[in-house]
Amino acid sequence: MRTTRSIRGSDHALVQRITHVAYGDDTQDQSLPDGCWDLVFMKRRGRLQVLHTGLITHPVALGYETGDEYLSIAFRPGVFMPGVPAMGMLDQGVLRPLANSRSFLLGPRAFEVPDFENADDLVARLIGADLLVADPVVFRVLQGDRAGTSLRSVQRRFLSATGLTAKQLSQIHRAQAALQQLMHGNAPADVAAACGYADQAHLGNSLKRIMGRTPGEVARAAARPRAGR
Repeated sequence: MRTTRSIRGSDHALVQRITHVAYGDDTQDQSLPDGCWDLVFMKRRGRLQVLHTGLITHPVALGYETGDEYLSIAFRPGVFMPGVPAMGMLDQGVLRPLANSRSFLLGPRAFEVPDFENADDLVARLIGADLLVADPVVFRVLQGDRAGTSLRSVQRRFLSATGLTAKQLSQIHRAQAALQQLMHGNAPADVAAACGYADQAHLGNSLKRIMGRTPGEVARAAARPRAGR
């Protein structure tokens, strides 16, 4: 048995990606900041858990055993659940109660646990039940359009919808872009210039603070073969 990892997009504009991982051996994995929050459906030691996470601002270490698996639905920045304060969920995760072995509860309503193929159906049901909302101001600003919106309003909307300021979220996205370029073998000096860092030292400090790794550590990890993946 080997570890398998599948990632796809979604039919819904509110979703960043859908991921399924099945672990073929004991693994120390890591979740990195990406500006998204997630609904995660985990089978650990054969038991189902439904985890609702907030945005994270630093790496989170996760340990898995052989046979564990999870399905994650990552929601775009600006998407939120009404009545769930984004700031209160920052760097936090809560277990959602199970209704039975195949469904979980959000408030008084039960929803069937999805699989990798039908996860979009769950998203559609959550939208239909008004349990998922997108802030249009946050969406517009993230696309570079601040027309007609004051800085104070932008900051208020970002904090309400994401738990972070627009600047903090931008720093995460920039560090994420830099990490991807480094993993593809680009030189740190080139990555710093391409991602808008003042210099290579600025890149290194930001990457270490947000992603927990230096550019050198990223390059060495990218060069190692990933057995079983």
